[in-house]
Amino acid sequence: MENMEYYTQRLQCSDEEKDACLETVAKIFRLRLYIRRSGEVAAQIFAEKGTDPFFCACLQEFWECSWDHDRLERQFLRYLMAGNYWGGAFLNAVLISQGLLLINRYQAGAYFPIDWDEVLCEELRGYFGAAYREKVAAVVAQGEAWYTRTKNNWPSLIPEFDKLTELSPQQRDRLLRQIPVRTLEYALKAGGVAVSKFLLDGAKDPEQLKQEMDHTIISAEMIRDAQRSILEKAADLA
Repeated sequence: MENMEYYTQRLQCSDEEKDACLETVAKIFRLRLYIRRSGEVAAQIFAEKGTDPFFCACLQEFWECSWDHDRLERQFLRYLMAGNYWGGAFLNAVLISQGLLLINRYQAGAYFPIDWDEVLCEELRGYFGAAYREKVAAVVAQGEAWYTRTKNNWPSLIPEFDKLTELSPQQRDRLLRQIPVRTLEYALKAGGVAVSKFLLDGAKDPEQLKQEMDHTIISAEMIRDAQRSILEKAADLA
């Protein structure tokens, strides 16, 4: 994907621009964690919430054709070249495209290398230059600390879905008897950590359900529909 002359000309940028691009490295790290949790649909969810047009376009491509790494790489290269980016904008675009390709290479949960943080640093820090080696490493380390601090508080795609933890175990079990297994599977694909554990504790076969979730590829809208359906059932019970 890389043409050294092309990159050398366009990667020249100020320290201020490089510092701004460190946030892109942090976003890539967070995205990797969400993808490990919810699968490829996390890219679509990030795209819906994003404000960077290049990042959003690449995330949507990731969601639509993550199964074809070569195709994904070609499409990112087209976006990069068509955008005619320079300086900080070019560095930002390169980090996004290379970061997403790195995630795609290891996206199946079991295939993420144990030292993924170091892999991320090694792949991306070179685009900043030697002086930023430690800064990139610090951003990734901060991302790991953020994950440890927040992982038990990640919300559901529909925030109201998290309130189901207010049900009693008896109410939860009554609710689950009225929900198709597939609906529950879809809803928990991007359910909050607490509510997912709460509902799984009442499921008939939680381990089987987890396995099905790991191999299910669905859209963000399908997850929302499932969470809405369960919320409506809960309201009827109340």
